[in-house]
Amino acid sequence: MTFNARRLNKEDLDLPCQELAIYLLGKVLVRKLEDDTILKGRIVETESYLGGEDKASHSFNGRRTSSNEPMYMPVGTCYVYFTYGMYHCFNISSRESGAAVLLRALEPFQGVEIMEKFRSNRNKSKQAVRKKIKTSKLCDGPSKLCISFDITKENPIKSI
Repeated sequence: MTFNARRLNKEDLDLPCQELAIYLLGKVLVRKLEDDTILKGRIVETESYLGGEDKASHSFNGRRTSSNEPMYMPVGTCYVYFTYGMYHCFNISSRESGAAVLLRALEPFQGVEIMEKFRSNRNKSKQAVRKKIKTSKLCDGPSKLCISFDITKENPIKSI
């Protein structure tokens, strides 16, 4: 699979939250690991968290904490949050204060074997480790996406 693409700039992301969520669909997330391995996946599902009035948002009612502070940072700020004490989720701040887009799912197409390894290493069940994970299931949820791309709070994607 080849693409004629360019790296997104912060200016490309300067959109209202709902528009940014739509704009990101079809874009490619690229991660270069320390060993120079490249992981790529097409963004196929996003979710917008509108901030202040959105009850599902961490910044509902103007709530501001150290955990949700990136939602108030400049447009295009990439951040990872830890949820339920066990899952990481990757987000990008949008134009509105306290609003962000969650990357929910990717269609992986480069570095799939490495993504499978990350997922298998995370899986506690020995039976599940022996069973190959379908490529279509590698990144079909926000935490699976982070596991497959080795994205954690300690090991985030540093820029868009």
